[in-house]
Amino acid sequence: MNSEIKFRAQNIHSGDWYFYTLHDLIYHGLVNPNEFKNWCRYTGVTDMNGTEIYEGDILQYHGATKVGKPLNPIIFKRGRFWIEPKGREGAEGRLNANYFGTPSFAKMHEIVGNIFTK
Repeated sequence: MNSEIKFRAQNIHSGDWYFYTLHDLIYHGLVNPNEFKNWCRYTGVTDMNGTEIYEGDILQYHGATKVGKPLNPIIFKRGRFWIEPKGREGAEGRLNANYFGTPSFAKMHEIVGNIFTK
């Protein structure tokens, strides 16, 4: 996994997404926090197309013989990225079956949207 800490944020006026590293934010002060919303952390992995996967992204499974339904969004909880369990949104229950974070898992999925854009 990539150890670089990255974020994306949506401009409140234009709706455009901007991408920053933690280094940019700390040492260059490139962002006025009042101008942005929907801050999302980078997971450290990319999808099957090489697109970086961020918190809030919605993935869809692409197997050898089928394409699955879109999954719940990527969340960050208990120090890890997860796919939030269907029907248990916001639940504090066991999440092991929905652990997200291995490059091999991500390579079988494609980003089909995120929770902030329709």
